Amino acid sequence: MRCCRAVVAGAACLMVAFSCYCLRAWHRDTLEIRRRVAPFVAGRTKASILDASVRYMREQVRAVPNDEYFLVPALSFLRPSALQVLDDGGDCSHQARALVVILRQFGIEASKRAVFHHGSAVHTVLVVTTDSEEVVIDPLFHFAHRYPDGRAIPLERLRDPLVFSQSLEWARDRGDLDRSTSYPRQYFLDDVRTIDWNRTRILHAAYQLLTQTIGAAAANRITRPYVLEEPWLMASLLSGLASAALLLLQRQLPRMRIPTKLTSESERS
Repeated sequence: MRCCRAVVAGAACLMVAFSCYCLRAWHRDTLEIRRRVAPFVAGRTKASILDASVRYMREQVRAVPNDEYFLVPALSFLRPSALQVLDDGGDCSHQARALVVILRQFGIEASKRAVFHHGSAVHTVLVVTTDSEEVVIDPLFHFAHRYPDGRAIPLERLRDPLVFSQSLEWARDRGDLDRSTSYPRQYFLDDVRTIDWNRTRILHAAYQLLTQTIGAAAANRITRPYVLEEPWLMASLLSGLASAALLLLQRQLPRMRIPTKLTSESERS
């Protein structure tokens, strides 16, 4: 029994050490991201920091598939970190993650939205909150949906395909979207949701439970937690929870007893 307790305690200590390592790595990545982006946004307001960050992504980050995993294959479900995306590029979801993390460095809140087409998630956009407005950003094509006078076009207005098409033309007129670029019709914002609840069975089950308890309208307003965009923080959190579970298990081990029947059988043998 003492041997079991020692093994469990050792595993808990390893989980705590790994959690601390992840926090240190997250801090290191945060400083590196800020160092790279700072020259683009120095001395700007929040609105101009947003535009400068989008321009940074357009000029410095490749829009290519990124099959890298975070740290080790076992954690591949966490997907590439923001710094990995800046280094190696990524698709719309990856680039949205990187932009969310960048904006967070400068006190700007942003959250992902999943774009659905025929019931399946096909694209990702960002809704960014500045001091005065909410701006919808396409992280793959690197432009903001704005009127010609610079005001942001509300998400609800962009659900109208005619308004969305006009927004694309305005982006081309500003030079934010290349006129030779063909924008896929399935990326229009007819059906936009805060979270892709169909991504996994666990998320789907959670959505069903939420709709039964708080209603579909309230469930659809739940935004994606920021911690999900930080793989290092997620790994640290999971490791911390694992270490806590192991410590609880260790406390229970002295109370465990071998069943009487098994004990008597071993004595007879």
